[in-house]
Amino acid sequence: MSFLKRTLLIIALIIGIIIDLMIIPYTRAFLIMRGVTFYESKTYAQDITVSFAPKDWLGWFPQMILFTDKGGFQQQVGEEAQLDIYYTFGQFHRGKSDIYRPNSPYYSSFAGAYVVSGQEADRMNQLQGSDFIREVSQIPRYDYTQLILRDLGCPRDRLQFDYHLISSDDEATCAGETGYDVFNLSVDTSGVAHEKEKNLQHYIQFGTPLPIDDNQAFQPLTQFARVYVKRLPDQHATLIFYCLSPDQGVIELTDQKLLQTAEVHQLHKSYSADDK
Repeated sequence: MSFLKRTLLIIALIIGIIIDLMIIPYTRAFLIMRGVTFYESKTYAQDITVSFAPKDWLGWFPQMILFTDKGGFQQQVGEEAQLDIYYTFGQFHRGKSDIYRPNSPYYSSFAGAYVVSGQEADRMNQLQGSDFIREVSQIPRYDYTQLILRDLGCPRDRLQFDYHLISSDDEATCAGETGYDVFNLSVDTSGVAHEKEKNLQHYIQFGTPLPIDDNQAFQPLTQFARVYVKRLPDQHATLIFYCLSPDQGVIELTDQKLLQTAEVHQLHKSYSADDK
């Protein structure tokens, strides 16, 4: 076999392997979302970054994806703001994320971090009590209702995210650092199960939904949430860690395995759970 034929055969094999990998929903999601995260981290200025490298990803997709909101949150709050969203979702089984499975503890579940910077963070950091909780809740509400439910085709009248405070503590620790407020919430919202639409962008990362009747789409759902919040006035920023799930056991394990082991990098300083 000539060198040219051998080279062409190798190229064809490589192309074939890539095509095969991209057909597999989990592999496609992993490769594409890794590329998205790399692009976002290199394109948008981020004075504060967060990294996750847990020893056990539990039932989560084993990657923390970064998305920088392109002005939607700023338009909603009416203040200058950059919102960086770190998130993961339910792991894949049989080609579909557990985010679609109503009987899974990871149904409609997300975990990760938010970094809010700019005038909105300055305003938020000055608030206290119920006003502070209300303002903080605007972030996961925007994320879940506008960036997830709406983009999956949820009707406007089901874009709800109503929280109820269960408990709070203003002396909490997260990611190896003190100085956090923590809020435990119940949230009345809508689940993401729905009848498949054509070519929705979210299908790249979540896979396509399980078959259901259209009248069962986006049904009411009670979730639980744990939210850690740290005010960073010197950086004109607010740092938030979160987990949202219908299963309180998932909340507890995710707090322990993912949130508490995260690392936060602030300009020339970083800290993690391993710091003394």
